[in-house]
Amino acid sequence: MNDFMAHTGGPYRVGGRDIQVAPAFRMVGGMNQGTATESVARIRKALGPDAYRRIAADVGYVTAGKGTPDQVRRVTQAIIDSPVGGRYPTTEAGIRQLMWDHGIGMDCSGYVHHAFLAVRGGASRFGLGDALTSGLQSPSGSVFQRVHPRSARPGDVILLTNGSDGTGHKVIVYARHEVPRGTEMHDRLARALGTGASRFHLLEVDSSWGAGGRADRGGVERRVWAFDEVTQRWASLEKDSRGQWHAFASEKAGPYDHDLGGIYRPRAEQ
Repeated sequence: MNDFMAHTGGPYRVGGRDIQVAPAFRMVGGMNQGTATESVARIRKALGPDAYRRIAADVGYVTAGKGTPDQVRRVTQAIIDSPVGGRYPTTEAGIRQLMWDHGIGMDCSGYVHHAFLAVRGGASRFGLGDALTSGLQSPSGSVFQRVHPRSARPGDVILLTNGSDGTGHKVIVYARHEVPRGTEMHDRLARALGTGASRFHLLEVDSSWGAGGRADRGGVERRVWAFDEVTQRWASLEKDSRGQWHAFASEKAGPYDHDLGGIYRPRAEQ
């Protein structure tokens, strides 16, 4: 999954050098964008008819937040190479802003769909269909099994519902670690979630995250959640500028201020 995440970032050729840029967050109707139709029109205007025609199929997926890494790269690079691209700084921040302004990026569903297939291949094996209507939105009980957070492992998909902002969310598990008792991390989580007798698990999860209306926030990245096996509570872990971890308890029963819809794994992977 490291290779897949790296692949989502380009690289992009800007100002005579290659720059790796994680995709911006893109969700139709999200805080930064209007409709996909508006974004498509903006991209068409930036590129002109001939250049647009060459990537028109890619643009449809990308402006819906469901494009593959290669599709995101092709559309972004085309705008970088256009006259419009010259208006943006030749930096990572400049490219992120260009993506943002043109409705380019990935939403959580698009990222997880493609990451899941990058690990396993063969969408038809899992009944997933196209990224625009991904079967991971509601995993089939005949193909997927639900697993407990303490048993989560790389490649499992976590679905969240009823967020504090009214949305759901989706992530794919990169790793899970049990936190040894007596460690600084265990003590930190005990203060945030439970008692010294609790059993804590850290889950590293990949997705494209909400940006709160700013190009430099969210997008494709890895984050860390903690699960208390005793109290069944969750927390998000964030590292400050000094490298110190801080735990923030979820406001809801699941992680990330959401309810836990379930953790899913293909039944073939016992």
